[in-house]
Amino acid sequence: MSAILGTRLRREREELGITQDVLAKGVGLSSEFISLLELGKRMPSLETLTALADYFRKDVSYFLKEKEETFKIILRAEGLD
Repeated sequence: MSAILGTRLRREREELGITQDVLAKGVGLSSEFISLLELGKRMPSLETLTALADYFRKDVSYFLKEKEETFKIILRAEGLD
């Protein structure tokens, strides 16, 4: 799941021609955390995922689409199910 998110996050960032630092500042995160997300080593909170989706003007599901269950897993992890 995090590999898909990381791949799509990097693709969107590179298509805009921005650095990890620019993205990090745009969504209120550290560039180190953006790097970990892109490498698939961390999963964002629902709040962070929403901020990233808003930044790229994408639906949250775009970053998680491989399985429909993914969004439900995040909601459950956040205690929002």
